[in-house]
Amino acid sequence: MQQTERRRAQSDDGFRKQNRKFYYGTRTETVKHRQFRLLAEEFHGEYSDLTMHAEVRWLSRGKVLDRFMELLSAVRTFLEEKGRRDLLAHLVDGTFVYNTAFLTDIMRHLNALNLKLQGKQRILPTMMSDVAAFQSKLNLFSQPFEVGNFIHFPVLQSLVSRSGPFSFTPGPYYAYLTELKEELLSRFADIKILEPVLAFTENSFACDVQVTSDCVTTIKFEVEKALFENQLIDLQHNNIFKERHREENVADFWLTYVQKKSYVALIMCAQKILTCFGSTYVGESSFLPWERSNQSSVLVYLIGI
Repeated sequence: MQQTERRRAQSDDGFRKQNRKFYYGTRTETVKHRQFRLLAEEFHGEYSDLTMHAEVRWLSRGKVLDRFMELLSAVRTFLEEKGRRDLLAHLVDGTFVYNTAFLTDIMRHLNALNLKLQGKQRILPTMMSDVAAFQSKLNLFSQPFEVGNFIHFPVLQSLVSRSGPFSFTPGPYYAYLTELKEELLSRFADIKILEPVLAFTENSFACDVQVTSDCVTTIKFEVEKALFENQLIDLQHNNIFKERHREENVADFWLTYVQKKSYVALIMCAQKILTCFGSTYVGESSFLPWERSNQSSVLVYLIGI
C-alpha cells in the first residue's frame, strides 16, 4: 500500500509540475496575461482566465482542472502564438490530454464527496454513509471502462467523442480507481469496525441488538452488556420514542428526548458517537475570512493586476 501511494504521489507531483508550467506560461508577464485573457474570451465567453486557486483549499485542484479543460483550445492557440513548442507538445499528446480529462472527472467526484462531508451538524454515521456510497460508486465507475463507456466521466467522454477513434488503453485508469478504492478502505478501517454502533446511533429501532451489544462491549464503550441489551430492547418497543425519532434529527433525539435516567447505557454510547469530531468544517470556517483577504492581496501582487 505504501509503495502504491508513493508511486501515485510521484505521478501526481509530476503532473502538477507540468500543469504549473502551462499556468505560468500565460502569467509570467502582465502583457502576456492580458493577451491570454482576451484570447480566452474569444474562445469561451463565460471564462476569461485560468483559475489559480479556490477559496476553499481542498477544492482548488478540481476547480483548476475544470477551468483548464474548458480553456484547452485557448491555451493551445496562445502557446502556439508565443512559440512555446515545449509546452504545446504536451497539449497535442493524446495520452496527456486524456489523462488530464480523466483526472478532472475524478476530482469532480472527490470534491462532491468532500462537500457532503463538510457543513454544520454533520454527524459521523451520516458521513460514513456518504463514504460507503462513494466506495460503491467507484465499483460502478470501473466497470464501463472495459467496454469504452465513460458515462460517469463526462469530460473524458466529451473529449473522446470530439476526437473520434483513438488507441485507448483503460488499464491505467482502472488501476487508478482500484488504488483509490484500496486507499479509502485503508483510511477508514478503524471506523468501519464501529459500523454496528453507527447504525444504532442513526436508527436504534432498526439495529440488531446482539450485534450492537457485541460491538460496544468489545470496543469498550464502558457499558455493561446486559444493561445495554435490556435498555435497547425497551427503547425499540417504545412507540412514542419511535414516532419522535421519525420527526427529529438524530442529535436532538438522543440529547433532548431520550431520558438519561431510563436509558443511561444507550445515551452514553450515542453521545460518544455524536461528539466525534468527524469534520474540520467548524474549525476551518473560522479562518476563512482572514484567508480570503490575505490570498487576495498576495494574488494581486503576483499577477500584477
